[in-house]
Amino acid sequence: MTPIPISIGEIPPGTDLKVFHRPVRMFIEGQEDDISVYSAWVKSSSSRQGHHIRCQGGLFAGSSGAPYVTRRGFVVGMHVESANEAHMIEADFTSMTTSEAIELVSDTINSNTNVHSSILKAIQFSKCRRLCETLRSLQIPLSNTI
Repeated sequence: MTPIPISIGEIPPGTDLKVFHRPVRMFIEGQEDDISVYSAWVKSSSSRQGHHIRCQGGLFAGSSGAPYVTRRGFVVGMHVESANEAHMIEADFTSMTTSEAIELVSDTINSNTNVHSSILKAIQFSKCRRLCETLRSLQIPLSNTI
């Protein structure tokens, strides 16, 4: 078996990355009969956040660990989080009237249906010194090629 090459090169803004992900939660909840792998092309963002590669897109719940792969076939990161602007209901319904509770839930549903995308975050391997040291100690080659 040939391992997928790992890159520790810098990821410029606008880099095309393919994410291989799967709907694990849908399988666990019985909505899917098997776990299929899906893929999506995303672009890296110009905004940096610590050890993360940020992209716009949306993945199925349970996709943590999905690899982010460059067009040249190098893995540069691993999916850790999707975040969106959807509103969470954080309220004490016991202190509300029925009409106040209905209005809050209705507003939340309307807000969530208008969320069109998420911000994806992947751990960028090149920013994780200990991970790179461990991979080298295991004699796993690391490339600077993107």
